[in-house]
Amino acid sequence: FNPDELTRTMQDYQQTMEYLCTVDFSDLFALIQQAGQIYIYGSGSVQQRAARDLKEKFFHSHKLMHIVEGETEMRKLAARLRENDLMIFISLSGNNIFVNQVAELLKKNGRTVVSICRVQSNRLIYLSDINIPFFSHAIEIDQAVPIWPTNMLFQVNDFLLLRYLEFLDRQGRL
Repeated sequence: FNPDELTRTMQDYQQTMEYLCTVDFSDLFALIQQAGQIYIYGSGSVQQRAARDLKEKFFHSHKLMHIVEGETEMRKLAARLRENDLMIFISLSGNNIFVNQVAELLKKNGRTVVSICRVQSNRLIYLSDINIPFFSHAIEIDQAVPIWPTNMLFQVNDFLLLRYLEFLDRQGRL
């Protein structure tokens, strides 16, 4: 184990926090307010937990978000998404083939795509109307599969809710 990983992980948290505190999310929040339905799809098990967490957080602001469970359900939903619906993808790498295929289909059909994924050049960012990046890096331990700190997904959720509540308060809607 390389002890520098503690410092690098702390820097990932700091960079994510700095980004979330300085970016204007007004466009995203306007989309959330105007959306008919809001759907969230997580590309893996941690991403699905983050999707459930985002749903729970935004429930406190009286916004109901629906979790899409699995690829079959996502395929069916992609064909049924209405013009004013909002689709949020949560992905670690942004390179999940299935997610990118669905995002491409949604974009082709004029639907709005929001993504939350790690900072790096990836296809999902380019397919998204709005991307919320977070910082994370692979931690190598011997020759095992790398570990990716993913708690930043939950950090993003916390700050999106807080920034959304701030947005509502500024509009006098809270």
